Amino acid sequence: MKETSFLIFWPSFRATLKQQFLLLTRYPVNLVANFLLVLVMVIVVTLVITIFVPQGMELQFRGITLYGFVIYIFLTHTIWSAGFSIQKEKVQGTLTSLYLSPVSRFSTLLARSLAALSWTAIASAVGLLLAQAFTGPLPFHRPWLALGILFLTISSFVGLSFAIAGFTLRFGETVELVANVLEFSLMGLCALFFPFSVLPAALQNVARAIPLSYSVDAFRTVSLGQAQPELLPLKAELIIVAVTGLLGPLVGYIIYLINEKSIRRQGTL
Repeated sequence: MKETSFLIFWPSFRATLKQQFLLLTRYPVNLVANFLLVLVMVIVVTLVITIFVPQGMELQFRGITLYGFVIYIFLTHTIWSAGFSIQKEKVQGTLTSLYLSPVSRFSTLLARSLAALSWTAIASAVGLLLAQAFTGPLPFHRPWLALGILFLTISSFVGLSFAIAGFTLRFGETVELVANVLEFSLMGLCALFFPFSVLPAALQNVARAIPLSYSVDAFRTVSLGQAQPELLPLKAELIIVAVTGLLGPLVGYIIYLINEKSIRRQGTL
């Protein structure tokens, strides 16, 4: 049974992934523009740190900001590229043919997310190299652990993209307002560009209730070689990161199926 499931899953996943990469390359101007946007944002953030951060603290704040910026880039592309990709197909009229074909829904959602986030990974890596060319090398301690944390964080973002795709399928473009609020709320509450200690005490308590905060804290702590994270001991944060990373896609897919079932009952799919 498991072998049969895999034989059904793999072809649809591979075909959808190929389709998504073809869609990316079909519009090279848009592809390059998104890539350059990431680089411009990295340059602006680097220049702001260089100008306004006091000497002696520049390296620490540059690391905190740029490593947080990497997670932010994946977050925003998860919401707007991966999560809303199904809305584009709905508008283009290709979503109907997808639902008429006997393909795995999970594989198609996963392929959409991975195609968008793979380009994000390339842009983030180039952006960090460009920032270091301007201001000098960033510390990067325990690289395998840091990359593992980032991988699990991206996995949780994949689950977020599934959930957004489900809500988009059900509510259409009205979800954009909620997505904007979600993006900017997480950007502030999860301290993506500054230490958690900067947040007021009440907001720090809110930050501790958001799993993404621990991913940000653990990733920056490990990458910068700091002794301990700001929110919890490192082992505790790693457990939270692992749980959210492993369960995120499953929870997001369940949310997607609930919304899909709802619109099927309404006859609006």
